[in-house]
Amino acid sequence: MRPASFSCLFAATLLISTAAAAQEVRTTTFAAAITTAKQRSTTSLVAKADIARLEGLMVQARAASFPTLVVGATYTRIDDDRIVGGRVALGVDSFGANITAAVPIFAPARWGAYRRADDAVDVSRAAARATDRDVALLAARAYFGVILQKRAVEVSTTAKDSAQSHLDNADARLGGGVGSRLDVVRARQEVELSLAQLANAESNLARARENLGVALGLDHAVDTVDVPKLPEAPRLAGTAADTAQRADLKREEASVWAARRANRDAWREYMPILSGAFQPFYQNPPTLTQPNTGWQAQLILSWPVYDGGLRYGLTRERSAVLSQAEYRREALQRQSTAELRIAETTLDRAKVALEKTQRAAALAHEAADLAMVAYKAGGASNLEVVDADRRARDVDAQLALAEDAALQAHLDVLAAAGLFPQ
Repeated sequence: MRPASFSCLFAATLLISTAAAAQEVRTTTFAAAITTAKQRSTTSLVAKADIARLEGLMVQARAASFPTLVVGATYTRIDDDRIVGGRVALGVDSFGANITAAVPIFAPARWGAYRRADDAVDVSRAAARATDRDVALLAARAYFGVILQKRAVEVSTTAKDSAQSHLDNADARLGGGVGSRLDVVRARQEVELSLAQLANAESNLARARENLGVALGLDHAVDTVDVPKLPEAPRLAGTAADTAQRADLKREEASVWAARRANRDAWREYMPILSGAFQPFYQNPPTLTQPNTGWQAQLILSWPVYDGGLRYGLTRERSAVLSQAEYRREALQRQSTAELRIAETTLDRAKVALEKTQRAAALAHEAADLAMVAYKAGGASNLEVVDADRRARDVDAQLALAEDAALQAHLDVLAAAGLFPQ
């Protein structure tokens, strides 16, 4: 072979291997999927980074309430000595050093800033738990989506096998002189239709696997291993007490608590600040007013009497923030109880629909089997067999949807009651 042929073969092999790697599919269980989503989802990672950011701001706010220690040094050179009364008052070269230790003795405004920063960290942690709840729900629904599409592939595969069996039977009957070309054409039409539906189902399954991978924060498709066994959904009254464990409600409760305490601490802005400072120093050469070594201590009182209305504006802002937080909490509380009542009603109806659909599927398959038996015995036409097979296929598809609806409704009840994720 020529070198160019080797190059083409190598390039083709590389493209095939790259395409295979791009279509890599890994599997996961439901519990592992939820854990992975909370650990790797971009939304969860951003929420955790926000906690770290606010912890940094808390440290900054706390620093204003802690003692400080500052070391300073200066070197000065002037054009000539300064002579006063025949003595050098200030030399050409001079060096000075000092250490200043300062501590706030009474600083309510600074303490309040630290408390607000600490409350902001608590709110951020509650928000991160609420984010984990949303991420877990998204991952669970993506997991259910893969299960639904796998069921659709199973239904399409069964329909394809049934249509192929019907075609084989029609061909055999035609070859035996007891069938017709019309029966064969109808059977082949069903085969082609079932193959098209199978191709669509496989495409939807591939998309669902990719969506699950994205929901888990992974860069490859993910397939399911099991149909999850969710905890039993309790029968609740749909009241505020039934939804108290929801992470999003706890986030709003934390926001209200932080806003209320900030509003209550408005008085701190009007209080004075008393600080103490101690400063040993070194001066070389000494001057008339500055000995070679020494120290000084100070008590510093600062009490702003008028600041242009800044503190009044802060008070009004914090009052408005508190009102907004309370409104959001009340709205979410109403929404959560409504979600719980809707979810319980939907679950009851989904269970009934699933039971009825299961019965309908069993009857449809029985009818398809009877139609085939009658067709083979010459007591039914090919059209009746085709119609029975279509009905069985349609009911199987409805059964897959009913199973998914029941699973989704069960998850909705757990989520509305704050029982998922645990």
